[in-house]
Amino acid sequence: MWKQLLRQDHRKGDIWNRHRSNEIRHVEITIIAVTDSQKIVTNCACMIQDIPERHTEQEQVLHQALHEYLEGFSNCALLMEQLDHHLALARRYGEKVALMVLGLDAFKPVDDHHGHTVADQSLQMVTGDMQGVLRGSDVL
Repeated sequence: MWKQLLRQDHRKGDIWNRHRSNEIRHVEITIIAVTDSQKIVTNCACMIQDIPERHTEQEQVLHQALHEYLEGFSNCALLMEQLDHHLALARRYGEKVALMVLGLDAFKPVDDHHGHTVADQSLQMVTGDMQGVLRGSDVL
């Protein structure tokens, strides 16, 4: 960080900072190098802006991008990322990975005939039952 500050005369980024109330907060920090007439850094000026709302919004957007809205479980993008991670660990430690793909037969007629609410409740029941028998390390 300091090397970049000396090269570019400024640095901006997000950090976790301890507030005077002893609370840890997510803040945006801007540091500007103050130089003399010979371009030698003599001081640094720093501005800290509290941005907990932005951090919370970013976390919500990321969660929505990676999880199914209805069930709250991983969507395809997150599932592929988790699968890649588990495959890499299996290769590293010489272990095996199992992948099981389930399909619900005749689910579309349930959705069409009984409506989205009943179909959504059916999915929640199935995923809830499955979650109840999985280990903490398993991905659903």
